[in-house]
Formats: sequence, C-alpha cells, structure tokens
Amino acid sequence: MLIQTLRKLDLTDVDIVHAHFGPNGLLAQKLMQLGLLHGKLYTTFHGYDMLRYVKKHGDSVYEELFQSKHTQLPISEYWKNRCEQLGAKSKHTIVHHMGIDVGKFEYCPAVQEKEIRVLSVARFVEKRELSMEFQRLVSLSIKAIPFSIRSLAAAH
Repeated sequence: MLIQTLRKLDLTDVDIVHAHFGPNGLLAQKLMQLGLLHGKLYTTFHGYDMLRYVKKHGDSVYEELFQSKHTQLPISEYWKNRCEQLGAKSKHTIVHHMGIDVGKFEYCPAVQEKEIRVLSVARFVEKRELSMEFQRLVSLSIKAIPFSIRSLAAAH
C-alpha cells in the first residue's frame, strides 16, 4: 500500500533525503532502488535503531545501507562507533549532534542559485524534536537561501 501511494507522488526532484532512524533509512534506500525517490540520503541514528531494532533483526540489518555511498549521521561518538562495528564505512559516517546551538557557529554566506529541495522522513511524536530541523530551515529563509521541504510522517 505504501508503494502504491508513493508511486502517485513525484519524489524524484528531491536533492536531500533525511531519514530519522535506521529503519526509515532502509525504507528510503529501497525506494531509491525502485526509482521512486532520488537524492542524497542521510540517515540519522538516534539510539532505538541501534539497540532494540538491531537486537530484533540482527547485526546485519543495516549491512546494505552501510555498504552504500549514503551518509550515516549518528548523534554521538558512541553511536558512530556502534555503526562502524556493524559495518558502516567511517568515510560515510559523521557524528551529527541533535539540537546544536547555531549561535556558536560563524555564518559564512554562500551563493545558492538553485533551490535546495529537502524531503524529511520522520515520526511526528512529542519526544522527537523536529522543531530544530524546521528552525534550521527558517534560518535558510532568513538568509535568503531558496529551499522547499516536504515531509513524510507517521504519528505514533
């Protein structure tokens, strides 16, 4: 049913696919293999996906994702090490802390001529603060960097 729904959407014009949690990264990768989704895939690993999900599905559950050219974004050094233990390539694994203080970074204006198109895939639940992602997008707007965002979300 999901595939049938996605076939009706045009998701081929996306530059960036940001999948929160490993299982969503696996889904995005499959959709890319089916030609239903294009773009550069970034998968954020939060914890659940490295503990319960791996325990339930086995240590090789992310093997195909980890062996791909896609980027893994564990939220800490601890989860980076765990990703690499499970087979992630270190050159494609970058720690990306959630909720960083953007005020601690110097703004360097970039010339962005083409619109950045973002697809965010996540669960909309209270304890997952997607508001930080939307704040980053608002900062793009303030800096006059053209972007568009689409969200695919499920509520739990």
